Amino acid sequence: MDAGRSHEGPSEGPSKAEAVARYLLYLASKSKEPELITNLRLQKLLYYAQGWSLALRGEPLFDETLEAWKHGPVAPSVYHIFKTHGKQSIPQGEARKDSPLLSEEDKAFIKSVWRRYRRYSALELR
Repeated sequence: MDAGRSHEGPSEGPSKAEAVARYLLYLASKSKEPELITNLRLQKLLYYAQGWSLALRGEPLFDETLEAWKHGPVAPSVYHIFKTHGKQSIPQGEARKDSPLLSEEDKAFIKSVWRRYRRYSALELR
């Protein structure tokens, strides 16, 4: 797992990992949780969503391989999309409710993961 290699470059459109991330941002924007989502917290939530999908559904939620970075697991393409926000919360304008890449079953699953982990900060999700 190479944390130093570049994952930026031409893209063929949004990935499913990005769709999951933007749906998590949508759920956060609609919740009453005081803490919005930073890129670090988003990466932790993606990790839990992927892990629970593998455990409960027997398949990955998205195809991107998570990498082990200094502060925990990272979906590199998603990290690079939101890295301009640094340690700040990702603006609600980045959220997306609908994506052709997410089935209703996927959305329900992501929502269940959000409900379970929404109260935890990025540090608590470590």
